[in-house]
Amino acid sequence: CSPTTYNMKIRLDLSCANSTVDSNTPGINSTFCLSGNANAADGMDRSIDNRSLRGSKLLSGEKLSLIKNQLDVFGGDTNQEENIRGLNGEDAVFSYAITQVLFIETDTSNELTIIRQVSLAISVDEFISNNGVLIASFESIASQLDPVKPLKEQLEYLPGTAGVIVFVKNSDGEISTGEFFWGLDTNANSCGVLPELNGKRLGWVQFIENIPANPDVCDDIPTESPLPQ
Repeated sequence: CSPTTYNMKIRLDLSCANSTVDSNTPGINSTFCLSGNANAADGMDRSIDNRSLRGSKLLSGEKLSLIKNQLDVFGGDTNQEENIRGLNGEDAVFSYAITQVLFIETDTSNELTIIRQVSLAISVDEFISNNGVLIASFESIASQLDPVKPLKEQLEYLPGTAGVIVFVKNSDGEISTGEFFWGLDTNANSCGVLPELNGKRLGWVQFIENIPANPDVCDDIPTESPLPQ
């Protein structure tokens, strides 16, 4: 069962090594984390860091490419004319800034068909004024599930995977991304297994006060929904 709303902080001082979400987290069956420490002296580390996810079932890069290939635009904020003085010079506070976040949900099939996509843009000035922390809220497509109808009649509103792609700009105007996805356990027969994400972290994402699923909806989850391997 997906939360109906995800509330999160996005912090560039975290990395995949700080993650506390993995396949052992109740309600989560897989994870994908691609990030680095954006404040590192040698710049953005683009490697996959699975140290804190050892032993977990990971969503593969190949699976994630199925998602990214469906996106209308995969380039983030490419406006090179934006004032980025706050990222360089003697008065610089940060060397990187978040400029855009894509929230994505897919269906429960192995094709990972996107069923919801929300884009949130943020200016460099806004990022700096928030002390380098972005607080974001994303409503899940699961909020559209009707508790009166059988779940099998509205699977188009049942997410199997959710995640965010975070676009980051450096002082030269170059764009990098962090990619953080989690697979939801839709094999449960009831909402006795809800995602326990509040207070946990996945890469740059720190979950705060998610609004949980409606238990009246989740009692009828199919037992053999195809899930990404």
